[in-house]
Amino acid sequence: MYVISILGRRIAVRGALLLAAGLLAVLLLVLSASDQPAEAAIANPGFETGNLSGWSTGALQEGISVVGTDTINAGEGVSQAPLEGSFMARLGNSAPSTSQGQDIGPNELVQQFTIDQPDVKFAYAIWTYDYTGYDQFSIDLRLVNSGTVIYSYSQQAWGGGGDTSRKTTGWQTVDISVAQYQGQQARLTISAGGSRDQFYAFWAYVDSTGGGGQPSHVVDKPGIMIDGHRPSSDPASDNIELVAPRFGWTFRIDVRVACPDGSTPDSVTVIVGTNPPTSVPLQKGTVVGGMTYFGGDIPSPAGSRGQKFPLTLVLSCPGQTITDFIGSITLVDPSGFVTDADTGDPIPEATVTLQRLDGDAWVTVNPYELVSDSPAIAPQVNPQTTDGAGHYGWDVIAGAYRVVVEADGYASQTSGAVTVPPPVTDLDVTLVPEAAGIPGDADCSGGVDSVDALQELRFVAHLGVSQGDGCPQIGSVNGGVTFGDTDCSRSVDAVDALTTLRFVSHILPNLPVCLG
Repeated sequence: MYVISILGRRIAVRGALLLAAGLLAVLLLVLSASDQPAEAAIANPGFETGNLSGWSTGALQEGISVVGTDTINAGEGVSQAPLEGSFMARLGNSAPSTSQGQDIGPNELVQQFTIDQPDVKFAYAIWTYDYTGYDQFSIDLRLVNSGTVIYSYSQQAWGGGGDTSRKTTGWQTVDISVAQYQGQQARLTISAGGSRDQFYAFWAYVDSTGGGGQPSHVVDKPGIMIDGHRPSSDPASDNIELVAPRFGWTFRIDVRVACPDGSTPDSVTVIVGTNPPTSVPLQKGTVVGGMTYFGGDIPSPAGSRGQKFPLTLVLSCPGQTITDFIGSITLVDPSGFVTDADTGDPIPEATVTLQRLDGDAWVTVNPYELVSDSPAIAPQVNPQTTDGAGHYGWDVIAGAYRVVVEADGYASQTSGAVTVPPPVTDLDVTLVPEAAGIPGDADCSGGVDSVDALQELRFVAHLGVSQGDGCPQIGSVNGGVTFGDTDCSRSVDAVDALTTLRFVSHILPNLPVCLG
């Protein structure tokens, strides 16, 4: 943006002409610049220089190489080609079989850059012979000066104990929104390596995306449905993020898939990354938009609070078996259900935002916040979308928490505060249809606070009451519900003001919903 300020009124004609000419030149410069492709925030994103120009390295246990198509097993004809262009980076060493091991430790690819674009985009592909509980791939993007984490992601090897088959994620694209950090210095670190032992190789490739190269989209991730509804997902990768209570849960998944040549897979299986893995064949359904739906019922894993289990699709296609990560299940606390105040029915696809008490203020939890290099919440998605049962939840570090819940056709609601630990698995929230208003919002301000209690007391004392335009009169009855009656006594008195204050001060987790 160009801002021009003219101080005073005495400008000579020649000066005015020069000014106009200057403005025209600036305008032409801006217009011509808008026609040019924007520079990438990351230098040498596709390694097309044939080297690591623009990048640096951190910890190196085995090394990082710039390669073209990488032969993994010549005898079996297995190789990995760049997603686009002629080159890509390889973190660690590729191996033709299970007989090759690896050193323990990460291989870190690093770049520090100025954020000058709204998105940071790249792609990765992980290969491994190992199984769940071993090795590590991670992405970390943070601001240099403050250390603020913009995005973080980590993934282990997958498969059940003893599953040493060769596995790959295929190319996975990452698109991280950084628009709010324009002009600031950031550091991107991508790491892959062994974690606990020297058995079975684990390595990864990194390449650019967006220049024409695209992964073979065998799975319609944005279209995955859980119990008939769209679940929460990682905004940078579209991987779904499910949450489940520790006492068990079964969910139905429906997903559209296609082989790279456009044909329908012979079979599709979901693997839940437990040890041993839970493997569930899916049933073939209808064809929509050139892709075929497969669906089935998946049991959630048994485990302890905070455990995360990967979800993998295995597609049997002509001449190849394709493994594609689609997300994970996390066992959570705090958690709860969102329901309709009138009917008691669950509300799916409600938006639930987790907040933590920071000093005297409630702040929305940054999903990528790290504490001692571990995520402060899991899954790393905030807000979440409730599932078909109206369920939501996170695993969190110690602190005081509350949730803000919104859904189409309902008044938003903020829960009472809870302290974790101990575990909280009943942070349930009821939403009132918009026509009924928000319980306790006596002045129709859109929220519940101490002013509402004051208005209720003024009504009881027969003093003037200040309310928003169109707000029902306190004490009026509509559909059998008395407006301002927060204790459901069917009248408005000082107890209602006390009930409202107890909610505002977090003594009550929720205001009761009065039904006619």
